[in-house]
Formats: sequence, C-alpha cells, structure tokens
Amino acid sequence: MKKDINYKSIIFALIPLVLMGPLAMDMYLPALSSIKTSMNTTGDLVQWTLSIFVFGFGFCQLIVGAVVGYLGRNKTLFIALLLYLTATLSCAMTDNIYVLILFRFIQALGACGCMVLSMAIVRELVNTEKDSTKAYTFLSGCTALAPILAPIFGALILELLLSWRFIFYFLGMFSLLGLLLFGLKISKLEKALKSDHSIAPLKYSLVINNLDFWSYAVLGAAGMTCLFTFFSLSPFILVERYNLIPKEFSIAFGLCAFIFLIGSILGPKIVEKLKLDSTLALSFLTIATTGLLMAFMPLNYQTLRLFIILMMIVNFWLGISFGLCMAGAMKHFKYNADKAASVYGFQQFIIAFSIGTLVVLSGFKTQAALGITIFCVSFTALTLNFLIKNIKSNRGLSYAVSN
Repeated sequence: MKKDINYKSIIFALIPLVLMGPLAMDMYLPALSSIKTSMNTTGDLVQWTLSIFVFGFGFCQLIVGAVVGYLGRNKTLFIALLLYLTATLSCAMTDNIYVLILFRFIQALGACGCMVLSMAIVRELVNTEKDSTKAYTFLSGCTALAPILAPIFGALILELLLSWRFIFYFLGMFSLLGLLLFGLKISKLEKALKSDHSIAPLKYSLVINNLDFWSYAVLGAAGMTCLFTFFSLSPFILVERYNLIPKEFSIAFGLCAFIFLIGSILGPKIVEKLKLDSTLALSFLTIATTGLLMAFMPLNYQTLRLFIILMMIVNFWLGISFGLCMAGAMKHFKYNADKAASVYGFQQFIIAFSIGTLVVLSGFKTQAALGITIFCVSFTALTLNFLIKNIKSNRGLSYAVSN
C-alpha cells in the first residue's frame, strides 16, 4: 500500500456507498401503506418492492465481480452510482407498481455494486489483519445505523411532505453525495493501488476452492439469515402478537439495531483478547442458545419485554460477528478482492433471502418460528465451520506427510 494513501479517510468516504443499500431497504418502510393507496394496488405487490430489492442486492453481486474484470473498478463503481441515482429518481416518478418493482431491482444492482467495491477497496487498502478487522466492523456498524434512523427519517419525510415520493428523492440526493466522494477521493485509488502490484485477475474458482474463505462465509450467511428473518417476522410478532403501534414498533426495532451497533464497536476489542475464531465460535454459540430459548419458551413466559431482551442478545452478538466474518473471509485476497467480495455477498444474501422467504411463506410467523430459524442456521453454520476447518487441517497434514 502506498504510504501517501490515508486509508482512514478513504474508509470514511466509503460510508455513503455502503449505506445506499440499507437506506433503500429501510427508509421507505413507513410508506408501504401509502404506496399501496397511491397506486391502488395490493399489499402483496407492494411487498415485492422490498423482496425484489433484497434478491437483486444478492444476485447481482456476482455480476458486479465479473464486470470489474472488463471495465475496471472506477468505471464499474461510477456506473453503479449512476444506476442507483437513475433508478431511485425513476421510483419517485412512476405511478405503476410493476414499473416500481422493476426500478427497485435496478436500484439494487447499483447499491450492490457500491457495497461489493467498497468491501474490495477496504481489503486492498489495509495491510494487517487487525486493521482489516477494524475497518470491516466499523463499516458494518455504520450499516446498523440504517434500521435505527432510516424508518424515523422516512416517517418524518412522509409526515412533513405528505408523499412517499420524497423519500426516494432524498435517496437520490444521498447518492449525489456518493458521486461527489467518488470524484474527490475514491476514483484516485485505482492507479495507486495497482502500482503496488502486478497480478493476473482473480478467477472465481480460486475463491470457491478456498476452504478458509468458506469457513467464515458460512458464518456470515448465517448471521445475515438471522437478521433477514428477524426483519421479515418482526412486524407480525411485534405488531400482531404484542399489538405495538407503528411508533412503538420503530422504537423496538431501532433498539435492537442500536445494540447491533454496540456489538460492532466492541468486536475488534474482543478479538484482541480471544482471537478471531474463538470470538466467532462464542458469538454463534450464544446466538444459537438464545434462539433455542426463544423457540421453546412456555407461552405463559412469552412477554414483549423478554422477547426484546432475547433479540437484543442476538443482535449484540451478530454485531460483534458481522464484520469479523467478512474480515476472515477476505484475509487471503489482498489483491483483486472484487470477486472475493462478490462471492461472499452473493452467497450471504441469497441464502438469507431463500431461508427468510421460506419461513414467511410457511405461514408460521411466530416467535417460535424465529427462534427455531436462528438456532438451526447458527448451529448448522458452526457445524460447517468446524467440518471445513478439519478438512483444511487434514489436507495440510497430508501435504506435510507426503513431503
């Protein structure tokens, strides 16, 4: 890494880019009923504007990784920013629900391009595992601000300006900030980073065949699945089961996100004491145990206060582990990290989207269903992590014996 590159200032410049996706998912949630009324459509079709965004955000990550190899990072990131801006403004101006769904998918493509390339830039900028862990957990903590603040800002815009369209106009203006920082800071990185090395473009097969990558990627996918399932089921649990009004729901939801942020801040400090693998093992063991307790708690003990406490515990340990999983998966891909970041994001969001959607479609929109899902995905990920590390260890032992 060039000595004249101030990587901390670049990390701060990446914040708007990594926030574009989370903001686009969370800020318009208070306006879903307004969109339904405005477009004279059904609740199911309006729900697709969220589902298609999550699906597109995950699926398009592989596309971004491939495009970078042809166009380079700067052109790809610039195109992603323009796609996001154009699609966001188009969402604001359309009167057709199907057109809105289409532009939400394009918006997701732009947002995932910004996310993938931001994570790749982080890996190439930092030289040590400690700095990498701090950078990823910091950006992970920043994304936790979206579910805390975005619904509040969205509701405020809706209340003051009386139209859901202004939420998308705000997102469009936010993307202009990303374009400004791209021009001032990020676009100057490509040449500086490339001058540090000369290496052939990384192939997807080299990422897919790396066992160490998958030992962390499965944990990252489990964490995202827990979050997505919580996002999907929390309206049914908190509003229908515990009868919270929208304002109370936003407070409860924001409290869990705030605890996630605290976990993200503490993650690097805990790693210094316990090391990366031990911290992740402790995190997912705690998450799995809490999910089990949530699933099999007797009905007479199921209270709103206890449910929120249990979800705060889950979110705290998810906050600790989220950035750590990314740091661990990316540690072998110092150069040309774009494809590694795209594979990581693809499997993370597709697995989360698939499992979360299946849980919702099953009809079991209860606290028990959420707890069972959290336990199953966490325990499965821990088991896979253990098996992958054993396979890797046995391969290394076999290689040593043969030599």
